[in-house]
Amino acid sequence: FSPVALGAERKWVVGKPEFGFEYKGITYYMATVEELAAFRARPEDFAPRLLGCDPVLLVETDRAVTGSTDFGAFFDGDLYLFKTEESRLRFKSSPLK
Repeated sequence: FSPVALGAERKWVVGKPEFGFEYKGITYYMATVEELAAFRARPEDFAPRLLGCDPVLLVETDRAVTGSTDFGAFFDGDLYLFKTEESRLRFKSSPLK
């Protein structure tokens, strides 16, 4: 999904390979050339925090476990991804922890 569409419009829009861009070893796909330009200019504004790793599992197990777009949540304007709905709900109950 396009991280730019998600961040700007809170919409899950499927990205296209021709608008892909690698950032910190992860390839992100945008839906349009305009989104690609925005992402290239400021990838840190759009990429999920912690490179998409589940923050709850990272804190509790000291392991970087990739989260899923099925379990995303915004906090303080940033997108976080979680491995499970349980992890997502735990984060939402106390995000500063």
